[in-house]
Amino acid sequence: MSRTFEYCMRTAFVITMLLSTANAVAQGADVTLATYGNAKVTVADYETSILRIPERDRFGYAMDQKRVSQEVENILQMRAIAEESKRQGFDSDPVLKRKLELYKDRILVEALGAKIEAESVKEFDARHAAYVEHAKEKYLVNKKQYQTPAEVKASHILVTTNGRTPEEAQAKIRSLREKILAGASFEELAVANSEDASVRANRGDLGYFSPGQMDPAFEAAAFAMKKPGELSQPVRSRFGYHLIRFEDRKEARQVPFEDVMPEIMEKLKADFVQQKRDQAFKAIYDPAKVQWNEPAVLSLRKTVDPALLKVPTQ
Repeated sequence: MSRTFEYCMRTAFVITMLLSTANAVAQGADVTLATYGNAKVTVADYETSILRIPERDRFGYAMDQKRVSQEVENILQMRAIAEESKRQGFDSDPVLKRKLELYKDRILVEALGAKIEAESVKEFDARHAAYVEHAKEKYLVNKKQYQTPAEVKASHILVTTNGRTPEEAQAKIRSLREKILAGASFEELAVANSEDASVRANRGDLGYFSPGQMDPAFEAAAFAMKKPGELSQPVRSRFGYHLIRFEDRKEARQVPFEDVMPEIMEKLKADFVQQKRDQAFKAIYDPAKVQWNEPAVLSLRKTVDPALLKVPTQ
């Protein structure tokens, strides 16, 4: 299949989906999608239901017909069961009514929070250039935070103490070291003798690693070495005894501002939005102005009768 044909097919598919979406919108929000007795689901019900999906994922979700149909059926099933619940009078239950009111209030708070967030993001984006300068300042003040750590590359042979004493394991690793110094192949001895489970695949090569990734004793020995090809003395770790061959080192590197700017800007934006949200909610609700009915609030605390905690005496 040619790339041109694949491109045309993808383009046609996208156009079809866009037309399908446009047709759905043209149908109107009150168009009925499915019914079950008195329960029904409309386009508006479906569109509202999928608002729970992040906006960036919503279109992709709606491209799967199976998921779309399942979404409609889930709403319809919920509606049908809710209708039965109403028939049995649960909608008149005082406790449930209060729960519905609390749920409604939470949704309203979320809606106001979303509005504040959208306005804050718009304000932040309008001041983008100023915040880029702020990001540069944060970068310069915290340059060490934006460094790649030093790394070393090493190979090893592991001899464990499984089935042998520590002295026997150390003696074996020393014997292997002498053979390598005499000219034997490190890789061949590793494959034949190392008890690291990965040796068949990597022939002892551990690749590059940074501080904190290896056993502390192993890591200290590897980072102390300097010359490629340098062979360590036996190193004891929690896994057993190692023979380490130093391969290479990459020093810590300062990451350019351009590479970390998106990360810093995202953090600045999040902080800005949170600050705006806190300010808006503080203007609406100030904890210092709350008038408490302290006796009533204190009476809500549950207590246990001390007599129930006493251990019966024999």
